Amino acid sequence: QSQHDIGFLLAHEYAHAFQMEFGMFNFNAFGQIDPATRMRMELMADAISAYYMAHARGGAVSVEEVDQLSQRAANLGDFIIASEGDHGTPGQRECAAIWGSTYAKDQGRTMVSVRIVMREFNDVYSKIVAGDGKVCPDLQTPLLCSGVGMPHASFLTTLVHVLVVGLVWMMA
Repeated sequence: QSQHDIGFLLAHEYAHAFQMEFGMFNFNAFGQIDPATRMRMELMADAISAYYMAHARGGAVSVEEVDQLSQRAANLGDFIIASEGDHGTPGQRECAAIWGSTYAKDQGRTMVSVRIVMREFNDVYSKIVAGDGKVCPDLQTPLLCSGVGMPHASFLTTLVHVLVVGLVWMMA
């Protein structure tokens, strides 16, 4: 683990606050969202988090640290497709983080608005889900599971996620 793990996690959760603020994803009357939309939200939050952490005016982490962060994002994925809390497979999460950090590095010192990052993400979303080599050339984690799917997220990771989401919600 690195000193940037908490920053990555908080940036991920903060990205959800932007998504809600901009009305990007609509919930039904019961506060639920369909699994496909949930996965898009989560992968987008990974990409925004990686963008911020990698950007020269954000976290300014090194290429090696970005690679480590994308690997840790991959470790939080699971192969339980279409579940209520689907965050994407490990490979999809890694690809989203690679895309976000690459996009940040391409910006140099100019930081674009989060709306632009979201729009650009939506333009490449299908390629991220597919693990397109041009979008995520350094992908190290398989996109699909060859065996029985098992969640990779630990109980502690899930607990931290729930707590941070709750804090963001209470502060809104």
